[in-house]
Amino acid sequence: MFDNFLKVTIKYLLKLQKNFILNRIISKLLDYIKEGAIKTRYGYYIYFKATNPVPTSMRKAAILGIYEMDYLTVLKRLVEPGDFVIDGGAHEGYVSLLMSGVVGKDGRVFSIEPNIENLNYFRQNVKLNNAKNIVLIDKAISDMPSKSVFYCNEDEGEEGSLIPFSYHFGTKKSVLVDVDTLDNLFYKPEYTSRIKLLKLDIEGNEFKAIMGAKRIISECKPHIAFEVSLTYWAYLDTSIDVLF
Repeated sequence: MFDNFLKVTIKYLLKLQKNFILNRIISKLLDYIKEGAIKTRYGYYIYFKATNPVPTSMRKAAILGIYEMDYLTVLKRLVEPGDFVIDGGAHEGYVSLLMSGVVGKDGRVFSIEPNIENLNYFRQNVKLNNAKNIVLIDKAISDMPSKSVFYCNEDEGEEGSLIPFSYHFGTKKSVLVDVDTLDNLFYKPEYTSRIKLLKLDIEGNEFKAIMGAKRIISECKPHIAFEVSLTYWAYLDTSIDVLF
């Protein structure tokens, strides 16, 4: 009963003009929510649950409408209804859910995520929003098909990578995942004229993912948004100039 009261209160507060003090109040109220569906300022619902600090803070940021705010504003301008979007490293679906609303029922969002904990939340988020234009692909992406070790946290959520950054994870675990290339997945006649955005946030493996997407990049010429972390790049063999 108390949870329901808090959810209604948060829903009302989210309709007010966004400011720092109001966001702090909503954030504190969320600390008392055990779990459940909450509508975000982006317009979609997410399944909120307090777990590890990182995924919990990301869920809060999505609810408050401050998650990757400037970045998402740019991405929205790059696609139109009916377009296809590839979301590499989809996490719990915050980018995919927003793009789902932009591309509409005639568009598609292909969401790639190998982390099983993230996928569990993502599937709930898809169901909450009845997002029938989202296609979940439970694989990792790189420059060649394989089965490979995926490094992630023992606890729920957070990041994961095909690259074993020793400093990055707390209680580490490794699982075997299917790996494919973007060309293998999407170089199809029914896709190539409609892929307009390729977003990659895959914890240091962006370069290899791009190398495995030569055909769709050359033929579709999509907008490409990718993360570059100099910390990750220090562990790799390739010069960052080569990526650009």
